[in-house]
This record gives sequence, C-alpha cells and structure tokens, in this order.
Amino acid sequence: MGCGRCVEVCPPLAIEIIDENANIDETLCEECGFCAAVCPVDAISIPFPLSPQSGPSPWS
Repeated sequence: MGCGRCVEVCPPLAIEIIDENANIDETLCEECGFCAAVCPVDAISIPFPLSPQSGPSPWS
C-alpha cells in the first residue's frame, strides 16, 4: 500500500517507503510498535510485548 502512516509516527525515522513497501532499518528501530499500531492494512506485525529485555529482536 505504501500510505506512509508508519513513516509519520516512527520516532527514530527508521522507516522509508520504497516501491510502495515499508522498509524498516533494523539498526534504527526502537521496537516501539507505533508503526504496527497505525498500519491500516496490518502490513507490519511485531510480537508484543516489546522491550530490549524481553528477548531477541522481532527482526532476528
């Protein structure tokens, strides 16, 4: 879809839209989950709860 809502809410600016797809820079992602929360088509899914102490990164 590439609507860009996720880009607008990403605090560290870790997301960019390329070819209508959200591309997440895993090195910048803070695992806040804002992107998944605002996606109207559930294109981004992140296992919850999110925290650095909860185990491996959702991108691993």
